[in-house]
Amino acid sequence: MTVDVVPDSATGELRGLTGRLTIDRSPEGEHSYAFTYELG
Repeated sequence: MTVDVVPDSATGELRGLTGRLTIDRSPEGEHSYAFTYELG
């Protein structure tokens, strides 16, 4: 599953944030999360 940061949705010190959250599930049911981002 992936979740994208909505463009121009961040405010304050996070203004300009872009990125994607990826959620992976192993066959055993464990979850891992990775948030890749840039702050421009």
